[in-house]
Amino acid sequence: MADSASSRQELTLRSGVDFRTQTALARREAGRDVITARAVELFESRDYDGITVSDLAAAAEISERTFYRYFASRDDVLIEFGVRGGSRIPDQLAARPADEPPLQALIQAIAHRNAAAQEHSRAWNAIVARLPAKYAFIGEAVGRNIKDRIVPVLRQRLSAEQIERGDDVLLVGLAWTIVASVAKANHSTTYTEPLVLEAAARARAAFVAMDANLPGGPRD
Repeated sequence: MADSASSRQELTLRSGVDFRTQTALARREAGRDVITARAVELFESRDYDGITVSDLAAAAEISERTFYRYFASRDDVLIEFGVRGGSRIPDQLAARPADEPPLQALIQAIAHRNAAAQEHSRAWNAIVARLPAKYAFIGEAVGRNIKDRIVPVLRQRLSAEQIERGDDVLLVGLAWTIVASVAKANHSTTYTEPLVLEAAARARAAFVAMDANLPGGPRD
């Protein structure tokens, strides 16, 4: 018992969060994982508008009351699924060479998501393609959440002046648009293909040529 208590105390000191809180957070995350995974199976196989919270709860083998402890609505589950597609981007960005131009580093970080993320993108695109009325709302929420995770990492590559003028937010939107656009233009769903990365580099060069002051360009 003493060893167990000591281990919990050490864990608390290292993380700044007590053991019980960490355990509760882990359980909550696991619960969200299960609900999201089961919900996606329904989203892929059935009409979205015909799926109710009751259906989602039944698929996850929980009560509706328990469902609402994790998510506020059906849309929130779909947003959660969308956000997870970009969960590795901050780590990928942090791992890029420190001397790589910010825009190029972002393009590479987005493009080099792992195979699981690429499969996620295919599933996500298939689901939202059937939801034109909700796409703007869902897409905006997902994009905002992913952006909020990427920006703090990106700021480590920018000067105070660049951050002050809003280059961090501009770069995130620009890099994501470049990668998505060239992937679509090349009819590719696999962002790691050399062709897509080469096209992304050409697109970046075109933007820089139009405006040498573009963040991530030769003057930055």
